[in-house]
Amino acid sequence: MVTIPSLDVQRRRSPRSLEAIAAEVAHALDVTMEELRSKRRRPDLVQARGVVAQRALLEGVANMSQVARYLNRAPSTISDLLHGRRLEGYRNRNTGTSCRYAGCR
Repeated sequence: MVTIPSLDVQRRRSPRSLEAIAAEVAHALDVTMEELRSKRRRPDLVQARGVVAQRALLEGVANMSQVARYLNRAPSTISDLLHGRRLEGYRNRNTGTSCRYAGCR
């Protein structure tokens, strides 16, 4: 997983664009920008989208709606990513349970 520098360090930097954040994450996680913004639901893409959203929000580059629009997702999907529910859903499917979100039975 990509490590996110402390918030204090991020506030001292000049703000980066959402595109720059997405490109950095895509490169670090070995996915293409096209895949990152695609409709595909592969777990590595879900993780990458979550990292993009987290960094963009922490750095104050974009709000949740702007990130969702950029990634071609619904704002609720971005919220789920930030709370870990989308990735947990994939893990649950892989273990054979029918649960979509973390913590459900």
